[in-house]
Amino acid sequence: MTKKANTLIVSIFIVVFAIILAVILKLTLHTRNDAPLLDDKDNHTIVVNDSNSTFDYKIIHRVNEKHSSNYMISPVSIGYALSMLKDGARENTKDQLDEVLEGYTLPRISNVKDRISLANAIFIKEEHKDDISENYINHLKSTYNSEVLFDKFRSPKVLNDWTKEKTFGLIPKLVDQIDPNFVLGLVNAIAIDVEWKNKFECNDTKPSLFTKKDTSKIEVAMMNTKNTFKYFETSDAKGIIKDYALYNTKTGEVTNTKNNDTIELEYIAILPNDYIRDYINEFDKTDLEEIYKSVQSDENTDYYLNLPKYTYEFNYNDFMEALIDLGITDVFNAGKADLSGMTKEDHPLDLYVGQAIHKSKIELSENGTKAAAVTAMMVFKNSIELENDRKKVEITFNSPFLYIIKEKNSDNIWFFGTVYEPMTWKEHKACEAK
Repeated sequence: MTKKANTLIVSIFIVVFAIILAVILKLTLHTRNDAPLLDDKDNHTIVVNDSNSTFDYKIIHRVNEKHSSNYMISPVSIGYALSMLKDGARENTKDQLDEVLEGYTLPRISNVKDRISLANAIFIKEEHKDDISENYINHLKSTYNSEVLFDKFRSPKVLNDWTKEKTFGLIPKLVDQIDPNFVLGLVNAIAIDVEWKNKFECNDTKPSLFTKKDTSKIEVAMMNTKNTFKYFETSDAKGIIKDYALYNTKTGEVTNTKNNDTIELEYIAILPNDYIRDYINEFDKTDLEEIYKSVQSDENTDYYLNLPKYTYEFNYNDFMEALIDLGITDVFNAGKADLSGMTKEDHPLDLYVGQAIHKSKIELSENGTKAAAVTAMMVFKNSIELENDRKKVEITFNSPFLYIIKEKNSDNIWFFGTVYEPMTWKEHKACEAK
């Protein structure tokens, strides 16, 4: 056989092998896309989805327009709740939800015992048990791994107990009371209790001044560390990226070995050069990409970080108004909402969303971060009207800043927040090293 013939045979073999590999990859991805969005409790396989839409930033820009004090929202939690709602909507009601979600792809997240929790549930009032479509319930169970809970709902205890459990106790109460027209609630909760990969030394936390938005100064509890983070500078901001510990999703333990059974989160703190609200108004995916491209790495430079501790709660009181501003209007209008996908054909109910709830809490300290958010769509039956020397680089977060908590190598933002006023030095309690 000639040399030319041998070369031809090898080339054909390579092409055929590449085609087979592409087909296998396509089938694998197709299988993943059809899988439930939440892993079953006994199945801890992580499926990372790198795709994202402008949905996160729509939500972020809207909360920033109306709020200029400490806030934190979870685009992931809001995305899950709206997606469950959309799947029970029909006609124009569904179209509006589709338009706002804009192809948003929900991340598949594995629960890690006592460390990471993402849960969905549908709460159904017992008197309407026979009215709700079994197809809709089964869809929520198979697609979102949703729990299904029935109760008389004479009090909010069942809702509040579930919320407290799924948020690691950070959010003990979802609602104060149950509306008499309540039919069902669609609820998502997300929570983390994770340690830093490299913790701050407790004894290094010192009192330091922080400049508030009105230029007044307060004394805060400032944590300090050196060379345990990545530093970046962009054209309009500077900041840091600090890793949380790597967790094994099967055991819940910290590990140093990265594989398919591990999950890794990161914390990004951004100090804008100018006014924080103006920066956030323009912040989007390209800014996040620029941050990663602007990370500095110099073996001859020591990087120092001064980051204040903070703890706060946020109740998004104008959450429904925000969704209406984004274009989701019909579902909140008792005369226009079409949620017929939730009910049986022979048991029609005139349903609408009477309450939209989003609450969050974060505690950031020397040892790590505890954060949680809950989103609820409370569906009512229609009977009332609705109301709406080495070289040295040092960064000190001593004025309002923003932060992001997300999974590494993914565009999905788990938590996004601002710190206009951190923990004061008087409020600070000495930490205990863990």
